[in-house]
Amino acid sequence: MLSFESSYRQCYPSVLAYVRRRTDDNVAEDLCAEVFTRAWSGWPPRGDLALPWLYGIARNVVLEHYRQRQVSVPLDSVGEHNLQEPSAESRAAANVDIMRALGELGDNDREILTLHAWEGLTPAEIAVVLGISENSSRVRLHRARARLATCLHTTIGAKR
Repeated sequence: MLSFESSYRQCYPSVLAYVRRRTDDNVAEDLCAEVFTRAWSGWPPRGDLALPWLYGIARNVVLEHYRQRQVSVPLDSVGEHNLQEPSAESRAAANVDIMRALGELGDNDREILTLHAWEGLTPAEIAVVLGISENSSRVRLHRARARLATCLHTTIGAKR
């Protein structure tokens, strides 16, 4: 069984990065502390999937943060402030196209795609975060990818 202390040390940087990509830097550490406070009260997670379980808690903490502030997350700015400066103009243009396409997607599609691409989670781990079956996770990820591809095609096609 995983100890809370070792999981904290191992998972804290990933959970903090997850929260930072979804909020302002000035509240990210406080929200991350709330994630681990809640995790402590519910420890241990089922199985050895501490990080996806913590991402699930973090997702709820971030959603509650925005609900309390009664502010919706601007669709076109999710993760925008945390993109690293690309080294080439074409890479920058591709990033802009991807962010625009992500902004056109619904919240659920954007969440599952970012859990997979930004957090590096497998469909099984995404299922733990979202509280759904692994099969549902795979189907939702597939459908979200298809919708993203359609949005990218539309975005790129409009430029030509």
